[in-house]
Amino acid sequence: GLKSLASMKNAGLNVASDALMHLNLAGIGKGAMVVILCDDPQAHASGDEMDTRHVAEIADVPLLEPSDPQEAKDITKFAFELSDKFMTYCIVRGYTRLSHSRGRVILGSLPEADRKASFDVSKLITPYATATSTGFPPQRHSLLHEKMEKIREIFETSPFNLFTGPPDPDLLIICSGSGWPCSMDAIETLGLMNRIGILKLGTLWPFPRKLVTEHLKKTKQVLVVEEVDPLIEGYVKQTLVDSDISHPPKIFGKSSNHLNFYGEMTPDMVISALSRIY
Repeated sequence: GLKSLASMKNAGLNVASDALMHLNLAGIGKGAMVVILCDDPQAHASGDEMDTRHVAEIADVPLLEPSDPQEAKDITKFAFELSDKFMTYCIVRGYTRLSHSRGRVILGSLPEADRKASFDVSKLITPYATATSTGFPPQRHSLLHEKMEKIREIFETSPFNLFTGPPDPDLLIICSGSGWPCSMDAIETLGLMNRIGILKLGTLWPFPRKLVTEHLKKTKQVLVVEEVDPLIEGYVKQTLVDSDISHPPKIFGKSSNHLNFYGEMTPDMVISALSRIY
């Protein structure tokens, strides 16, 4: 019945995945749970480099990715509210540069604790039972998809997704996380603020398809900027295939070898990619 937060890096996720891959279907009941996953692009303090964002799609749970300290606080608060409403845990994905950054943050007021912890063994949901109080396994799976569609509608108008630039840009950058400040620095350095638009996504899964489709209709070229794997790039291409756009824009990113499949993102990388496209 209480609110809980679990934090780990990519290696910790590998240990916790057994529980998380059942908890998504079982649900968390009355309460809220946010899982903070901090990736380490470039493997500064890790044995390997991993992109944990894929887990959200596999488990079908909400995924949010902040781009600065203020957004990290605001998104975490929102994730708790979302988890409480839909009784599913939410993932907030951090990364090296965000974790090592500093900035002024407006905290706001703290709510009073109004819940008590309780534990009822009779209501424990186990994957080994044929049926539980929440229904048979297929019913729980169906319920999860229904929840996610409702959350997708919320994400379509989320303030954590924002656009800057001309209304009909020559080229559109779609980015998340560290891709946002790197893209902003790149177009300012090149003096292309009035010609290139940036769509920064803070809600990644379920993917806000309607929002992205509306922006894809207004440009002829798209560059997807993200760390590490081409996750958003794949979502954008799928969205494009499912859309009714008669003259679809060209998509550039990691699959076109304009950006690396590994390591951290930098403004220089975005500048290099833009110089080859634009």
